Order: sequence, then structure tokens, then C-alpha cells
Amino acid sequence: ASGGEEGERIASIKINAINNMSSQMRCVTLQDYQVRIMSMPSQFGSVFRSFARKDPNNNLGVELFLVTRNASGQLSTPNGVIKNNIEKYIRQFKSFSDSVKLTSGRIINIAIEFTIVSTPDANFAEALMDSILLLQRQFDTARTNFNDTIVISEIISLIQAQKTVLSVPDFRIVNRVGTLEGRSYSSVSYNINANTSSGILSFGPKDVWEVKYPNYDIVGRSADQSTAAAQGVAGAGGGGY
Repeated sequence: ASGGEEGERIASIKINAINNMSSQMRCVTLQDYQVRIMSMPSQFGSVFRSFARKDPNNNLGVELFLVTRNASGQLSTPNGVIKNNIEKYIRQFKSFSDSVKLTSGRIINIAIEFTIVSTPDANFAEALMDSILLLQRQFDTARTNFNDTIVISEIISLIQAQKTVLSVPDFRIVNRVGTLEGRSYSSVSYNINANTSSGILSFGPKDVWEVKYPNYDIVGRSADQSTAAAQGVAGAGGGGY
């Protein structure tokens, strides 16, 4: 079996529930299509995220971008069985004149590399671990969505707000593609710098971001490398120092 999904987590409920009030068991607006797909009975498969837009090639068409999750909770593209089930399910709700095109979303794998300066009275290893755990929560897959943005200054502020962190002199988001140290990532290349403006990283309507291996893809270091080396600090599951 593939394409299944466990019960919704709080973060997912917050995203999906907001739009549900406007749905009236029919699909008229683009928002209606998104809500209806997310409400499909689980025995037909579960869509993790969806985004609807007007089909650029058909004035009466709707294009739906979809992503699912695998048994490990990682993002995946929907298989043919799920797409077929969605097509049959959506027919009873769509307008007669509408055509619906189902498109697999693009999964963009990202990693976080950052540097901190711990407070004078703090243990650097604890400060680094606290920061890594904070970022793992902030970049949990449940928080991703199509057409999303990441406000980098907000993330830096969260790290710096910890009582063990004095400053964050460096923070970078990088793209992970292909295979790295035996870990398999999406084949989609994404220019992070070109899509970052005024400290805001933007993703397109067909794109969802994912930190696929949070124990390896969130890497923290000390601004004083000699101090870090002396303490022999490593991030969770391979996050460097």
C-alpha cells in the first residue's frame, strides 16, 4: 500500500480547517476544489497537500497540484492509483463544464546551515542542541505548503531569542538534490538565492519545501571554531559543529 496517511496533526488541521467552512459539497471556486480533495475518504488514498489554480491552457479548466507522504512521513508524488481515485471522486462535485487536471507537485528538499554565538555563561553544546531542536520543529514537514514563503529573519529571531544564544552571525538555506552520503533527495534543483528577496524565500504554486532528513540536514556551528573543536560538539544525527 502507498499514499496512506496517519491522523492529522495539529499543524495540518490548522492549515486545512480554515477553508472547510466555505465548502458546500460542491466545487465552484478554486478553494472548493482544494477543500474537496483534502476531504476525500481515506480508503481512496490521502493527499497531504493540494493547490488549485486556473489551468493556463484551458479557460474552463482547473489544475490541481498534489503531494502525498510515504510510510516514513516524507513527501512523495501521488501514484497513478490515487490520481485515478481523485478523478472519479471529484466528478460528483465539479461543475459540468469544468475540466480537472491533476499534476504532481515539485518537492524541493532544503537544508539549514547556521552559526551561533552562545552566551558567556552557557554551555555551547547545549546551546547548539537547543537551536537544532528548535529548527527541527520549525521546519517540520507538517508546516509546508504549496506557494509558501519562509521569512528568514523570523527564524533567526527565534534562535536568538533562546537564553543560551547571544547572536546568529550566519544562517543559510541550501538546496539538496540527488544522492548525498547514501541519502536520496528530490531531483528538483531550486535556486535559493534567486528566489530570496528582502530576506524572504518564496516557492512557486507547484512547489513544496521539505527538510527530508532533519537529523542530517540541519547543521549548526560555533562562530569560534576552535572552541567548538575543543568541546567536540556535533549536531543531532550528524549535524556538524
